[in-house]
Amino acid sequence: MAGSIRLTKEESQQFIKLMSFVQLSDIFVVSEKFRNFGRGTGKNFKVLLDIKGTKIDMDSAQPEAYITYVIKLFEGRKKIFEQETTYRISLDITDKDQVKEILSNEKIRKFFLEKQLMKVTWPFLRQEFHDNCARVGI
Repeated sequence: MAGSIRLTKEESQQFIKLMSFVQLSDIFVVSEKFRNFGRGTGKNFKVLLDIKGTKIDMDSAQPEAYITYVIKLFEGRKKIFEQETTYRISLDITDKDQVKEILSNEKIRKFFLEKQLMKVTWPFLRQEFHDNCARVGI
């Protein structure tokens, strides 16, 4: 998962300003794949979550951000399930120039893409992981 990102006081103020210009319009699953490696015994599960990639497209008519997660489920040392899901988050932006300027700061950009988008997509990812595990009998 994304490492710790700490914003300075000034960067935090810029992030708050950024969020005043950005609203969520919609969330879509762009792609999802999962693989079952066998049934476990139901004991000693370990779940690892990683962000595989993020990006933001500010140049299209409808600005969009993308985030891809990989979730791996282990029982002991044996991987028994893996899921990869990519979301497209459509954004309504009131001032694209201001948003582009703020996001030119790499730390703020990373914070937005890895931390803020995770807050938005987490409930969907959690439910899809639960549903997919149930589909394969885990």
